[in-house]
Amino acid sequence: MPILLIGGILAGIGTPTEISSFAVVYGLLLGVGLYRQIGLGDLWRVLTEASLMSGMIFFTFSGATVFSWALSLEGVPDLVASALRGLGPTAFLPAVILITIVMGAVLESIVTIIILGPLLLPVAVQLGIDPRQYGIVLIEAFGIGSIVPPVGLAVYIACSICQTDVDRTTRPLLLYLVVLCLGLLLVAFVPWITLVLPDRFHFNG
Repeated sequence: MPILLIGGILAGIGTPTEISSFAVVYGLLLGVGLYRQIGLGDLWRVLTEASLMSGMIFFTFSGATVFSWALSLEGVPDLVASALRGLGPTAFLPAVILITIVMGAVLESIVTIIILGPLLLPVAVQLGIDPRQYGIVLIEAFGIGSIVPPVGLAVYIACSICQTDVDRTTRPLLLYLVVLCLGLLLVAFVPWITLVLPDRFHFNG
């Protein structure tokens, strides 16, 4: 299945959504037909639980999307971009990391990246920061923000899938977040880590 997912996307067979839909059908065919581990009763239960979980996720995302739209309407991203223009190249990426982690914790990440990413990109280029490094730092910071307890949306989604409580995951998650933040700071201050493979394979676009 990972080969089908990654290979299908890289080969241009379909979009990630289309390929993932095909992967679901592939998994059902294996579970029902080949391995015979999923019966009709199990299939109905799985579909019901998936529908309920999807409804919870979409309800959470809808609230975060409205919040992102309200911040954009009030011009908050423009204010953030204006404030970061005065920083030098050394302080710019740490400031971006801090802001995006906070915003990623309370907002829907995709919408916020679309709003904030293009606003800060010209500032990053003006300060001499490679756009590829800026993009990777931005996405990783939003990923960290999405699992920051107690407001990270991804924490609640993961706990719902695993049928566990957020309180039980907080302590081990904090240690994991420390490692992630240290790794992200290393990437931010050592551009070679981000750029060595793209430069090696001439991925400069």
